[in-house]
Amino acid sequence: MHRVIHWQTSRVSLMHTACAAGALIIGTVLIAFALLAHGPTTLINAVSDLDVGVVLSLNALARRARWLDVLAGEIAHSIVLQGVMVALFWGAWFAPGDLSAERRKREILLSSLIGVYATAVLAIALRATLPFRARPADDPTIALQAPFTALHSHSTSLPAGHAAVFFALAVGLWSISVKLGLVNTLVAFFCISLPRIYLGLHYPSDILAGAVLGLTTVVLVNEMLRGRSLVPRLLAWSEGRPAAFYGLLFLASLDVATEFSSVRVFLRLLQSQSPNLNKLVMLAIGVVTS
Repeated sequence: MHRVIHWQTSRVSLMHTACAAGALIIGTVLIAFALLAHGPTTLINAVSDLDVGVVLSLNALARRARWLDVLAGEIAHSIVLQGVMVALFWGAWFAPGDLSAERRKREILLSSLIGVYATAVLAIALRATLPFRARPADDPTIALQAPFTALHSHSTSLPAGHAAVFFALAVGLWSISVKLGLVNTLVAFFCISLPRIYLGLHYPSDILAGAVLGLTTVVLVNEMLRGRSLVPRLLAWSEGRPAAFYGLLFLASLDVATEFSSVRVFLRLLQSQSPNLNKLVMLAIGVVTS
């Protein structure tokens, strides 16, 4: 009975996450349709005005104190802070519990990790298909005051790659622990997303698009893998070959914490004389570095 209760609790938690994702998407769509009812330019102008207003408000603090600019720049690409989010994943993995609940928890974490990688792939695809959007720091019409530690990236800013990946990582933790999910979400917002807006790397709508992409992708991947054999077979492999499994899991989580450094190396090896291939490679690199 105790095991059944734990299993049902995990399932209910995942359903709540799915409901939250659905509510967010439906709300966004309803707002979009409401604005589109007054003409498509109304929606574009409303989003653009909000984006520029937030960016300019934060940019008003730039170059007033060197320590603030330096802090924002360091936090934006802090491997330690990104590692904290991965450490929460490992802490949840090894948290004690009864056998049935522990197995179900690890299934959710594994499928969520698969969803994180799926999110990165979808972000690359969206960057390749959506119209190019210059970053706030590169837009001459905004004329931002560059912080002392200005970071430059001339790839498209929509959607925000870091926001997509690290909000995606939070979904699995929300499914098994509200506290862990909340901590991960707060780190993703205050340490991953907000500094990038301050530095002029992203607009708020870029962050929102990335967050929605990560959240919905992981929820969908979790639902698609539920009841299928892939994740249980991976868990069975982890029990039979723990050295190999945990070695690969460590490398995968390290890859996420270090902004997909191994993926960047592989992508650069693909660069060639083909303009189309180079464009796709640079779009992909932009996802994992911005």
